[in-house]
Amino acid sequence: MTFLRNAWYMAAWTEEVTRAFLPRTVLAEPIVFYRREDGTPAAVADTCPHRFVPLSKGKLKGDVIECGYHGLQFDAAGRCVWNPHGDQKIPPALRIRSYPVVDRDEIVWIWMGDPAAPDLERLPRFEFFSRSDPGVRTVHNYLYSAFGADILIDNLLDLSRAEFLHDCTFSSGFAANNAMQVTEEGEGCVRVSRQLYDIPLPPPFAPIYDPGGNVDEYQETRWLAPGAVEFRNDVVRIGGRRGEGVWSLFNHYATPESERTTHYFFSISRRHRLEPSFDEAYRTRQLQGVELEDADMLEAQQRRMGDRDFWAMKPVLLQSDAAAMRVRRVMERLLKAEAALAQTPEVERVG
Repeated sequence: MTFLRNAWYMAAWTEEVTRAFLPRTVLAEPIVFYRREDGTPAAVADTCPHRFVPLSKGKLKGDVIECGYHGLQFDAAGRCVWNPHGDQKIPPALRIRSYPVVDRDEIVWIWMGDPAAPDLERLPRFEFFSRSDPGVRTVHNYLYSAFGADILIDNLLDLSRAEFLHDCTFSSGFAANNAMQVTEEGEGCVRVSRQLYDIPLPPPFAPIYDPGGNVDEYQETRWLAPGAVEFRNDVVRIGGRRGEGVWSLFNHYATPESERTTHYFFSISRRHRLEPSFDEAYRTRQLQGVELEDADMLEAQQRRMGDRDFWAMKPVLLQSDAAAMRVRRVMERLLKAEAALAQTPEVERVG
């Protein structure tokens, strides 16, 4: 399986990681997440090297995991610290992998590359998640998904799909008068801007905005490698400038469990109806749209594609595919560069 390793992946929402074990497979590696007694997150391989049972079926004693099968204990660094059997000696091979993790912006991130060299400069930032701005309210969702992260990213970068897939839920229907721009911003960032002109007011904004007629809609999407997608949706009166009306901000993160299954995290932020009593309505609306429309379609797509390679199937591309295909090309470059680096002798890399 080919994944970008030297990158930060979203592992969980902050509130998901507690003193109870959270087993979750990332890039085909079973991992168990938990919090130490001081509140910091930890992540280690979820397989005991003795008989290969999940450590998440054991117990957490202080900051140490005790295997539920034979009582071997492992600390957050992956070292075996107690062997209750025989002479109690600990063989050198009796250890498990430990993963660098960071708790930031209401997200627990995991570094899947070289554990000795996590690069914090590559960590995506979602500072508004901190809720330090009283004028913004955010709710989160998670969906375990039976489709690959690559086709999920394709879906999120294809803004035109909403006019068909989300007609009457998030979109007011097909917009014949539109314009789109796709730009690459440094290595590992693609931005797509799309403007829809003179369209009916999209349904989500009807309860909070009265433009007195049709509107213009500004859609701005930013992808950060390997799996973060930020989408801002502005609605204004016809001829108005972006920011003059109302907006919502959607964030999505696709973390591969395997090549064909994905941990799909998503959220919605708003500057209207800020009372906490509205949170559940916004969370449910987004979850239903994603689960019943996006996920249903992508699961069907994955079943039809099976294990066949996307490019090998010779997809017929449209102009609306420009952003998604740009992202695929960027990911191919990043994977190629990472593979080349892995083959470079260590002395040459540092000197």
